[in-house]
Amino acid sequence: MDIYGYNLATNTEFPVCINSSNQERPAISGDIVVWQDERNSIKNCSDIYGYNISASTEFSICTQKDSQSLPAISGDIVVWEDSRSPLGDIYDYNIAEGNILRISFHNTGKIFPAAESPAISEDIIIWKDNRDSIGDIHGVFISNAEEITICNQPSLQSSPALAGNIAVWTDERNGNGDIYGCNLSSHQLSLRQEFPICTNESKQDSPDISGNIVIWEDKRNGNYDIYSYNLATHTEFPICTYSSDQ
Repeated sequence: MDIYGYNLATNTEFPVCINSSNQERPAISGDIVVWQDERNSIKNCSDIYGYNISASTEFSICTQKDSQSLPAISGDIVVWEDSRSPLGDIYDYNIAEGNILRISFHNTGKIFPAAESPAISEDIIIWKDNRDSIGDIHGVFISNAEEITICNQPSLQSSPALAGNIAVWTDERNGNGDIYGCNLSSHQLSLRQEFPICTNESKQDSPDISGNIVIWEDKRNGNYDIYSYNLATHTEFPICTYSSDQ
């Protein structure tokens, strides 16, 4: 599996990485593409690589022992899930400065990853965190290294996504997957505004967000469809309800 890109302005497709090994989970911000790469077969684990589209140059981001996966990027900052410690942490890398930092390092004593599925937007990194229960949403403000609790309901929260100050995630507090969000513009927990986005009685999962638009997988019609919600107008609308799964 390789990584390819497509330029919407010029209607041209171009290869990003066609190494003979497996590449997957691409993410992009500006001219920089990052992905999970298995070329170093001696490790039998994945690494994080990047590609500068403007300069047509590839570069390694993290090739440490054990596995690095699920990269996300915003500006010059790349984040990923890292298994070099026994339970899994979140690391980040500043492309401009060449610095790697360990963002989360919580010894939960549990057999599943302590921190996983990171997302990043501007000054905020968020992730699914298993330190207290089966899954909460935690985050950190990059500028001052202040860690925050975003949601710690006594149920599973997972699949976080982020755009600006708005975090969204899958939440099972009502017995099935719903989509919830939180405004992180305030550093004070009491002033943060959590809100439901979709609590339909069927299952919703895997949200993403850009600007005011939230999208997710939705099973209300039997198969998985794609639905959306406009945070500015408070309106929900279907994106694709074709008879097969999306």
